Order: sequence, then structure tokens, then C-alpha cells
Amino acid sequence: AKVVRRIAADAGEQVGRADRVGGDEFVLMTTPLTHPDRAGPEIERLSERFREPFFIDGHEIFTSASIGVSLYPLHGRSYEVLRVNADSAMYRVKNATKGGVCLYDASLGHAAAERMEMEQRLRLAIRDKRIFCAFQPKVDFRTDSIVGVEVLLRWRDVNGEIRAPGEILKLAIELGLMDDIALMVLERVTEQIDEINDAFGPEATIALNVAARQAGDGAFMARFIEALVATGYPERFILELTEEAFVAGNEFQARILPAIRAIGAKVSIDDFGVGYSSLSTLAEITADELKVDRSFITEIHRKPRNQSILRMIELLGQTLGMRIVVEGVETYEELAYLMAATRIGCAQGYYFSKPLFLQPAGRRGGCRNKGFEK
Repeated sequence: AKVVRRIAADAGEQVGRADRVGGDEFVLMTTPLTHPDRAGPEIERLSERFREPFFIDGHEIFTSASIGVSLYPLHGRSYEVLRVNADSAMYRVKNATKGGVCLYDASLGHAAAERMEMEQRLRLAIRDKRIFCAFQPKVDFRTDSIVGVEVLLRWRDVNGEIRAPGEILKLAIELGLMDDIALMVLERVTEQIDEINDAFGPEATIALNVAARQAGDGAFMARFIEALVATGYPERFILELTEEAFVAGNEFQARILPAIRAIGAKVSIDDFGVGYSSLSTLAEITADELKVDRSFITEIHRKPRNQSILRMIELLGQTLGMRIVVEGVETYEELAYLMAATRIGCAQGYYFSKPLFLQPAGRRGGCRNKGFEK
């Protein structure tokens, strides 16, 4: 509502229509501007307005707007055609430089058609429940035991091809579909709990990734926490969130995190070191686990600066009472460095195991601890 009001107030009498059309998408129609030279200054002024802070619940929130522009009649003669073409231009600039402006041109049409096709396929995958899980173990490499497993999203396309999450997560967030996907992933985990126990052990924790935007949504998190309780074993779950979830506002820290802890579940800071890391922020975070991003670990035995950073993170985790998990261990040399030069004991990565697809025990000929790698 605040965004629509700012759009309408800024454009004044030129506004013919200002609507919210998606989770973070808005459409603005103005009196006809038939030439790009006339549209440019108006759009740039609107873009500057969005760089000014919003004040929400006493907090100063900074944001920006990626803007796509289509002109009547140059780019279409109906509202729907103009909206679709402006949408195409907006995604072009959003994927390049956030906060920019892009004018539609015909070359964007093919990209728009591909995106619309991908959107339809994703919606059908959710409807037909073709979203499923792969599992990657967290290993205590000092005792050679599995202590947990991370649940990773996969999508089986209509042609049977398995797609990694990078192709769908961004689109799902933009379309407001992540809530459905998160609940579906939890449902899949519940359906496969016997296979998870068989492959990784009944004491292994189960880590689920939660988007920062979801973590700050009180209504969704209430539903998600309720679903965790309904599994009958909420204490086995760890919710992995990026640092953004902790610094975007106080809703998560003040209300949602206590509710997660109340059911016995835990919280992990994912991809640590590549987000909003700051000592002042970490001093207020009460997470249980800190996952070091793999960018710090790759060939760490050859990188003295990364070694120094890792020592600092290790000390930080010990001081704040958070278990350290190292992501992305892929070589023996990386593991050897961790064992010899640190007190860290937990890691995950291809050196130990690729993500596994689990089959029901009855289909494995009675063999235990077997899965299928992908």
C-alpha cells in the first residue's frame, strides 16, 4: 500500500492506474507518453523516489525499484500487451543491475516467451507435486559419523529431466510460490522419514532452507512451525537462513525465533561470510549453527588470507556458542587442512557425498545406507 501511494503521489495527475500485481511487482499507467525522450525524465524521477527510505513500524527501510517501460502505441495497443512488454523489460534490468530502468524493445519478446513458459512449467510442477528432495549429509569428520542431513530442492520437469534449484528458486520467489514449495518439501521429508533414518541414522538432524523473505513473514512461519510440530519430531529440524533474515528487521528475532525454539527446532546461519556479516549484527543473533560459505574453503590450504578468516570465524562461533559447519569440502587437501589446523569437526561437500536420492527400503533389496547420487 505504501508503494502504491508513493507511485500515485509522485506521478500525480498523470496516473491512470497503479496496482500491485505480484509479491513485489507493481504496474503504473500514465497519460500517453509516445516517445522515449518524454518518458525518460519521468521514469528517472520515479526511480529516484524509490531510493528514499520507507518508514514501517518505526523502522527506516531502504529499497530500490527495477523499472521496465513500454509505450503506447509503439510497444502495444492494449493494456495486457503493454503490461507483458513492460514486465519483460523489467526482468531484463532486474537480472543485470537492480535499481535500473529499461525500455522495452522487440528483442525482449523471445526472452519473455521463455520466461512465461518456465513460469507455467513451474506452476504445473507444484500442482502435480513434481518437486522432490535430494539429501546431503553433514559429517563429523573427526569421528567419521553422520550427524545431520541437508534437504536440497529438485524439480523433475515434464520431460523427466531433473533440474537444480538455481533454475527455479529465483522465479518461485518472484511469483510468490516459495511458501507452497517449502510446505511441499516438508511433506516430502515426512513421507521419506523411514528412508532418511535408514540412510543417515535416526538421530541425524534434518536441515531445511528457508528464504529470508519467508523467515520474516509471521503468517507463513506460523503455518510452517505448525507443520513441523505435526511431523511428531520437530526437535530434529534445523532451519537454515541467510544473514539477511536476521538483519531485515526485528520480526524474526523478536517473535519468530522464540517460536521455533519453543518446539525444539534449531536455527542455522547459512552461507556465512558472503552476506551482511558484521560483529554488531552477530552479537544480537542467537543461532545454533554457523555454516561457513564454500568460497572460503576452496583450496584453503593454498590461501593464507582465507586461513586467517576461517580462524576468526572459528573463534567467533566458539565465543557465541554456535557449532561451525564448513560447506563445500571437495578435496582431501581441504579436509586435511581442517583436521590439522582447526578444531572444527563438522563439514559437508562432495568429498564426503554428493546429494542423494533415496528409494524406499523395500526397493533396495534389503540393503541399508544406500541411496542414488545426483
